Amino acid sequence: SVLHRMQPAFGVVRVRTILRDAPEVPADPVQIDQVLSNLLENAVRFSPPGGEVVVSVAPWHAGVQVRVADDGPGIPPEDRERLFEAFARGRSAGPEDAGGSGLGLAIARAIVLAHGGRIRIEGTPSGGTAVVFELPQRDAEPVRDPAKQLLVGAAFDRRRGDAHLERPAVFADRLGATRTGLS
Repeated sequence: SVLHRMQPAFGVVRVRTILRDAPEVPADPVQIDQVLSNLLENAVRFSPPGGEVVVSVAPWHAGVQVRVADDGPGIPPEDRERLFEAFARGRSAGPEDAGGSGLGLAIARAIVLAHGGRIRIEGTPSGGTAVVFELPQRDAEPVRDPAKQLLVGAAFDRRRGDAHLERPAVFADRLGATRTGLS
């Protein structure tokens, strides 16, 4: 699971999960693991020592919403969309932040779009950042942009030109979480 695999990287940042009964959605589990890993890496990287990252999963219209929120420095509204571009980095990501390449959010967006979903960055009440993605339960059109297909790779069946989704993803299983936190 993502949380167990990444636990050593959390350091002194607490990661908490909030899981509500959400429907299963058709998704490639490996690709969704990549999205969750990218979002958690960013949230932990920009959280202060002793800070908290909250991962919440909840029903959303006819699908599921996943929110990864941190209490880091936040991202100005005018920079949020730009950070989904390949190699874009936040203003606070200086040379001392050698861990980031600026590809994580671009890859996450490509994967979410390929699943017919959407992704965005929001501010949090504490001044931090939340990255929210939503995936439909069914009947969504995957993105057919060839550039995004290159980023997503194996999730696409190039002969049909659409996303090939293996099996329903249960987000509690992908996260390796229980309703109270790490399992």
